[in-house]
Amino acid sequence: MSENYKEIFEGVDENYVKSQLNAIFRTYIVPLATKKKNWLKGGPEVGTHKNKSKQPLVELLAFIFADKSRFEVLYKSLPKPVQEIFYMLTWEGAYEVGFLEERFNVKIIQKNSVVYGRLNAVLNRRYSLFLLENPEEPYYYMNNEKLSELHLYLPTPLRKHFRKYLPPPKGYYLQPLAALKEAEYVYENKDTILRDLPIYWEYLQNSGLKLSKTGLILKSSLKKMQQFCNIEEFFDEGDKNLQFLRTKLIAEFLQKTIPQKMPENSLEQLKEIFKMYGTNRTYSHLNALLFHLQGRKQIGTEFAPEIDVAPQFISLLSDFPVEKWVDIENIIQYALLRDMNLLPVTIRDASYNLYIYPDVDFSWSYSPRTYIDGDFYAEAILLPLMKGVFFLFAAFGLVNIAYNSPENDILRLRGMPYLSVFDGLKYVQLTPLGAYILGKSNEYKTNIRPEQADILLDEDRLILTLHGKDRVARMVLDQIAERIGEHYYKIDYNSFLKGCKTAKDIDQRIKMFKNKISSSLPPIWENFFKSVRARINPLEPCEMMLVYKLKADKELIALFVKDEVLKRNVLKAENHHILIEDFNFPTVKKRLQSYGYLVTKG
Repeated sequence: MSENYKEIFEGVDENYVKSQLNAIFRTYIVPLATKKKNWLKGGPEVGTHKNKSKQPLVELLAFIFADKSRFEVLYKSLPKPVQEIFYMLTWEGAYEVGFLEERFNVKIIQKNSVVYGRLNAVLNRRYSLFLLENPEEPYYYMNNEKLSELHLYLPTPLRKHFRKYLPPPKGYYLQPLAALKEAEYVYENKDTILRDLPIYWEYLQNSGLKLSKTGLILKSSLKKMQQFCNIEEFFDEGDKNLQFLRTKLIAEFLQKTIPQKMPENSLEQLKEIFKMYGTNRTYSHLNALLFHLQGRKQIGTEFAPEIDVAPQFISLLSDFPVEKWVDIENIIQYALLRDMNLLPVTIRDASYNLYIYPDVDFSWSYSPRTYIDGDFYAEAILLPLMKGVFFLFAAFGLVNIAYNSPENDILRLRGMPYLSVFDGLKYVQLTPLGAYILGKSNEYKTNIRPEQADILLDEDRLILTLHGKDRVARMVLDQIAERIGEHYYKIDYNSFLKGCKTAKDIDQRIKMFKNKISSSLPPIWENFFKSVRARINPLEPCEMMLVYKLKADKELIALFVKDEVLKRNVLKAENHHILIEDFNFPTVKKRLQSYGYLVTKG
C-alpha cells in the first residue's frame, strides 16, 4: 500500500460515516461504473446490496481518490453546481451552506430536525461528498434558524490530494506587475534603516518610552522619539491614529525582539532581529497591529491563547520575487489558497472577546458594540493583519510599499473612514535588503554608512568637542555631560553619576563612553574614571552598632555627660544622638534602669 493511498484511506475512514458512503456509492459510483465498465478495474470488489459494511466502501472511495484519471471520471460526472462547489472547497476551504445555496440556487441540506437541542441535519444526496461543520459552536446550541451558518467542507488530507488533480484558481501564483500602478504614497527605505537602527536601539535603551496605564506607548513619547531620531513617517498628515505610525511600529517591535547578543554590524543586527521575530513568540501581532480591536487584554491567556503567526509571514515574504511589485489582493489570495495559518486568534475566541465600535452605517446590530464573529472575521482581523505586517516590514526596509489614505467600504470605526490604519495598502515589493535578511541571498552590499563625528578629548580638562552628525554620540553625551557650547561638552562627577544607582550602572556607563565616544583616553580621563570607580560606596554600614536619639529630658542628657559607666559604653553623635555597640547595650540598659529609666526597645 503506497503512502499516498494510505493517507487517502485514513482521510476517508476518519471523516465519512457509513450512511454517507452509502449515499456516495448509490448516487455516483454505481451509475458511473455501469456506464464505464473499466473505470474501477483492479479495485476492491463491492456488491450493490444496500446493507454493506463500511470497510469496502472506504477502500473503494480511496481507490478512486488515489488515482488522478479515476478521480477525473468521477469529478466530470458531477452536476455542475456540485462540481463548482467541489472546486471551491478544495482550493478555498469551508463555505457557509447559506452562501452556497444562494449563489448556486440549490438545496444542500435535504432535511433537519432539532431533538433535545441537538441538530440533526441530513445532506441532499447530491452533496454527500462533502461534510458539515460549525466552527463556532457545538451542534447542540444550534437551531433551525442557524442552519445556514453550518459550513460545508472537504477533509484537509483529501483537499491536499485533490489540489494535485484540479487546476489552481487565479491568484494561486504571485503575479508581478509590469509597472507600479498609481497610489497616493510610496514608501521606500533605501537602506537608511542600516544607518538608523543603532540610533533607535540607543534611544530605546537610554531614553526609554513612557507608557499609559493600559500599557500603550504615550503619543508624547512617540513624538519625542520621532523628532530626535528623525524618523520618516508613512503619513505626513492625518488623524491621531496615523501620526507617528512608523515610529510606533519600530518602537514596539524592537522592544520585543532584543537578541541576547547584539552583533556590531547593523546589517547583521537587522538579520538577528527578524530571526528573533520568527522564533521567539514575544511579539504580539494582535496588540501591535490590530489596535482597532477592543478586548485584546482577554487574548493571550491560557483560555484564549494568541496564535504565533510570525513564521508564516516570514515564509510568505520569502516567496516574493525580488524588486517586483505585487498587488496586495494577489498576496492575500496566494496566502489563503495555500492554507497559510495567518489567524492570530481562533474565530471562537474572537467572537467571545474582541469587538469594535463600528460606524452606524456599518453596524450589524442595534448594540454600539459589535463582536468579531465568523461573519466578518476576515474583514476585521485577517485583512488588517496581513496589511499591517507589510507596513511593519516596510518600516525596517524589507519591503517597499505603495498605499492610499486608509478607507474601508465594508466596515468602519465610528467617526472614521476606515477600520484599520493599514486599509490603504495597495502594492508590495520585496527589496534586495529584505531578500538578504530572509536568506534568499548570501551577501549584501550597501552604500549607506553609519553616522560618524569627529570627537576630541581635551588632555588637560574634562571637556570634549564634537563636530559632525552622530546622534548616538550626542545621545550618550546628553546623559553623562553638560553641554557648554554648540560643539562642547563638560563632564564632572555630578553629570556622570546622574541616574546611576549601582556599581554596575557606573561600569556600564564607562563602557558605553569607551564604545560610543572614544576608547583612546588621555590620562586625565583615565584617572577620572578610576576615581569614579574608587568612590563607589564610601559609606559602610555598621551592623554591630545601634543608633538612638535621647528624649528632651535634661536629667537624662546630664547623665550621659557625667556618668562614667555610660560614658565608657556610649559614643556621642550630633543633635543628642548616641551610638551603642550591641554587646554594650545590656550594660547601658541596666545602668539607665538604676536611675529609673526603663528601656523596652532594642
